[in-house]
Amino acid sequence: MGIGTVTMLNPSVNSGTAVILGAVSVNYAWKCLTNSTPIPGKYAIVETNVGGFENPRITIRGTIDAGDIQSNYITQSLLIDFAKLNFVGTTATAIKLVVKAGADGSTGLYLRNSTDTQNYLYVIIENFNISLDTGSVDERRWNFTIQCVETSAT
Repeated sequence: MGIGTVTMLNPSVNSGTAVILGAVSVNYAWKCLTNSTPIPGKYAIVETNVGGFENPRITIRGTIDAGDIQSNYITQSLLIDFAKLNFVGTTATAIKLVVKAGADGSTGLYLRNSTDTQNYLYVIIENFNISLDTGSVDERRWNFTIQCVETSAT
């Protein structure tokens, strides 16, 4: 893994070998489940209660170089294989997402799971998008966006 690597792994995809995403950016977000009761006709701040939070959402944006696809790098076919996985709450059906910042051989900084106990996240893919620019000079760059939600798996 090089500097700023992002990989996805599932035993049923790519013969169980980690797939490198060539990610440009990763966004990790979550929001509180809030309850607030506004007062009709008034524009004042009211008390808000937190009842928990949604599972974190991860958005990955990257590029596929269609003219130079290297071994174990993401392709449209592999992306579809990940998206088609039928998650049933087990580690065998979840996707292991590893986001690492730092050079090879270094401890690095990982995007950790919500309970801060492991250097990867179990996720499922909610949706993905690939955009092609046929007007580009070489028409090789395929931009992708993958939207995942963190899940627990046993």
